[in-house]
Amino acid sequence: MGYFGILFGIFTIAGGVIGFLKAGSMVSLAAGGLFGLGILVSAIFYLKQAAWSLPSLMILSLILAVFFGFRYAETQAMMPAGMMVILSLVNLVGLLIQRNQKGQPQAEDV
Repeated sequence: MGYFGILFGIFTIAGGVIGFLKAGSMVSLAAGGLFGLGILVSAIFYLKQAAWSLPSLMILSLILAVFFGFRYAETQAMMPAGMMVILSLVNLVGLLIQRNQKGQPQAEDV
């Protein structure tokens, strides 16, 4: 999920930039930049197996899923709200699966 996290972080930054360019939203630019950078840095450190990176990625993904979930419920717009909900949940579920698989015996170990 580290490589997906890197793409997710880049996509989040790009979404903030697009929101700024289309609507002039400084909040979109700042939030997309900060969350995207946080996801990007956490994903890079996740690949390096830093202990703090997994909880960081999970918390950032959860916050984005909840925020954009409310936004999607209000607007029913697939872009950007629906897409961000999907990407956030895919990232979160993938991270949960990987977290639960760590330390589990593999088929050849049994």
